[in-house]
Amino acid sequence: MNICTSILNIVAPIKKKRVKILKPFWMTSDYQKISNSVGNAKKMTTNVNSPEQWNYYKTIRNKASYLKAQMKARSTKKLVTNASNINQSKLYWKLFNDEVGRSKTCMNIPAIIHDGRKIDDTLENSTYLINPS
Repeated sequence: MNICTSILNIVAPIKKKRVKILKPFWMTSDYQKISNSVGNAKKMTTNVNSPEQWNYYKTIRNKASYLKAQMKARSTKKLVTNASNINQSKLYWKLFNDEVGRSKTCMNIPAIIHDGRKIDDTLENSTYLINPS
């Protein structure tokens, strides 16, 4: 171990910090309460483990799923109606991509096999895709 590293570890040790992520716009306190009530019902159901309790849990879970979907749709509609005309298209695409789970990532073009030869080079791949002859 380096002497500078050991001195720095004493003077300024590395501390792990927990970072909270931003919640989605539709996750309100009411939404959280409903989710927590379903979680509590499931805990109670697994502890008791009776058929009546399981039926109760299923009804709570189904009602909660319906309410959560309604709340999410309502807040999405509210966000869309309050959006300015300038950024509506951008907002719509962001909402759509978030909903389907698409995120901005860099992806490489997969290798192409042409005439029995595997083309791995990105530039050669893009050239082949543009002009396949």
